[in-house]
Amino acid sequence: MYPNDPYSQPPTPSGIDYLNQIAAPPEPAGFDKKTKIIIIIIALVGVLSLGFIWAASQSGSGPTISNAIMRVARLQTVTELQKKRLKNSTVTDINSSLDAILTTAVNKATPIAQSEKLDINKALKVPDFEVKLSEKLDDAFLNDQLDAVYTREMAYQLELLSSELSSLSKKAKKSDVKEFLEKTQSDITSIKKRLESSPV
Repeated sequence: MYPNDPYSQPPTPSGIDYLNQIAAPPEPAGFDKKTKIIIIIIALVGVLSLGFIWAASQSGSGPTISNAIMRVARLQTVTELQKKRLKNSTVTDINSSLDAILTTAVNKATPIAQSEKLDINKALKVPDFEVKLSEKLDDAFLNDQLDAVYTREMAYQLELLSSELSSLSKKAKKSDVKEFLEKTQSDITSIKKRLESSPV
């Protein structure tokens, strides 16, 4: 084949062939009507599922009477353990008062716990926040800082408990439950103020 050979050149396209060559390529075919309907249905099911999941998580969130009772019981075990370890007489006195308040609260909460199908003693065997709290207090005891750390940590824990009790008492419908929540919150608040104003 020679470069100047007229027979080796491709033929010059005629009118329609030429227009087909320079025209934009055809757009790819989109989804048909049936596929679009299926995609819309799947999207709607997904959005509705997310909505139900969100609604379920919102309804299950927030404090419950069982959690509040367990927090009271767990804090009572902590105060019991610290009785012989605290040195400052004011902090020791506050701890004794707090222990008495929490013990009374646990006793009053027992019938409420039973109606909630909560076994306090069994639930206490499952570790919760009091494990970390006890570890902090153990470290503070070893470093001869227990009174100061106890005062700070228990004031914080009582703030959490008070907030939980307040929220629950606003929603409580049974008079005995409401009375328990309000009385415990009142007692807890007075002890928290004493902790915050303690000399250590």
